[in-house]
Amino acid sequence: MRTMFNYRIAAACLRNINAPVFLFIILTIFQACKEPDQTEMPKPDSAGNQGTTTAELTSFLAEVTGALPAGIAYNEAEKTFVIDGDMEVSRENAEKQYVDEKTSRVTQRRGQWLLTSSSVKDVKVYILPTVPDTWKTAVRAAIPEWNKVTDTQARFREVPAVVMADVIVKPEYDKPDEDEEKHWVARQALPNYLGQVGGGMTVNTYYSSQSMLSASEKKFAAIHELGHSIGLMHTDKHTDGFVDFQVCGTPSMDSKSVMNSVVDIWGGFSTYDLLAVRILYPAHTWQQLPGSARDVAAGSNTKTLWIVGNTPVPGGYSIHKYDYNAKKFVQYPGGATRIAIGKDGEPWIINNIGLVYRRLSSSIWQEQTVVASDIAVGGNGQVYVVSKKARAGGYAVSYLKNGQWQDVPGRGATKIAVTPQGIPWAVDNAGKVLRLAAGGFEEVTGSGRDIAVGNDGMIYVIRNVAVSGGYSIRKWMGSCWVQVSGGGVAISSNGANGGPVVINDQGKIFQY
Repeated sequence: MRTMFNYRIAAACLRNINAPVFLFIILTIFQACKEPDQTEMPKPDSAGNQGTTTAELTSFLAEVTGALPAGIAYNEAEKTFVIDGDMEVSRENAEKQYVDEKTSRVTQRRGQWLLTSSSVKDVKVYILPTVPDTWKTAVRAAIPEWNKVTDTQARFREVPAVVMADVIVKPEYDKPDEDEEKHWVARQALPNYLGQVGGGMTVNTYYSSQSMLSASEKKFAAIHELGHSIGLMHTDKHTDGFVDFQVCGTPSMDSKSVMNSVVDIWGGFSTYDLLAVRILYPAHTWQQLPGSARDVAAGSNTKTLWIVGNTPVPGGYSIHKYDYNAKKFVQYPGGATRIAIGKDGEPWIINNIGLVYRRLSSSIWQEQTVVASDIAVGGNGQVYVVSKKARAGGYAVSYLKNGQWQDVPGRGATKIAVTPQGIPWAVDNAGKVLRLAAGGFEEVTGSGRDIAVGNDGMIYVIRNVAVSGGYSIRKWMGSCWVQVSGGGVAISSNGANGGPVVINDQGKIFQY
């Protein structure tokens, strides 16, 4: 039996857009998509409302969902709006979005809120004793399936008391009408605007028996609903007018997804189910290395790591190479302020007056005929620098060709990185991300203050959004940026070790 899901939206962050809707719709991918609100919420009136009438909110929800006003009912007892009979929006969340729509400075389209890192790491589930045993078994089987997923922070556990729970699983009997072709099996609230689990799960006890819905199908349904609790939405079914965003890096269709709206036999998560939850809630493990640094460079083709330390020396600050066997940094002659690693694993540096040097041996540094403020070397050995020549966007970018330095035409930059194929990416003085195209640099969506490319081609930026450790880190997925845990002020990447190396705002060094 294949039965259509119905679901509750308890945390609707809704906007009216005319755009395609996509797989794994979520209503905000990252907090950085929206700048901080600049106004306070209206003070509640004596009834607890935020100063907007039910009629105003009904009109607003009709506008942003595409539903007819007549199709939106308000349940005063539960303080919820019911849209087209099956989607619930709490009054609190409707009011929050109504105010955001009028007062927020939005720079990118938004959608659903996601859980905070602390919430998603421990989603606590309590199953009421009145839930039928077959559904209890299904929920208890669903929890470990999510917990088997690697490289994500998302984790669930059953708790013994209702007061401990984020998701309370409760029963409800609802027999479908004879002429009703689609009927709900289970419901789950989405995250709310505070980044918390928005509410509980309801299972339809009409489907409790094995003859109505197999154990495998119930497990599928429970896994699906837990997916809703962390912000995933239907892969195959979209509501016109909602802000539905495709999770970065996933396709627009996925017939094997557990987040499809049709109950099926549980056969495991699809490739893109796994990718989606890892993108939304990545679990990155950072290893702190000894010492402190001002700049860092990871070798593109070799397991090599160099830093500019914090000890003042002629030319700037001390230069160190990491000894992976001894697990310590070893100081080398010379002084620098910026550093990059060549194809051969040897460093290129910029000193405190902008002179560029290439290290030929332990005691020989070859001076280059260019003055620069930043430097990068691609996996193919191509060298680029940000020169000291003023240019719109910062300074002219130059590259070494046949022993001569040549300028890239067009706009300038302040920071530079180079792909394995020798294509430069850059950041300009307005924080715009650039990449080289025919005729000069072109803008890429996103912003940053430092940039790095590894030998695996992955591109990382340190953004301008303050977080613990400095500023947030993002990774380019080919068409959009996804969040990486942690924070830093300088970044490099070698790819061979699986990711970036950062320096945080205390000078501490962390390798992925």
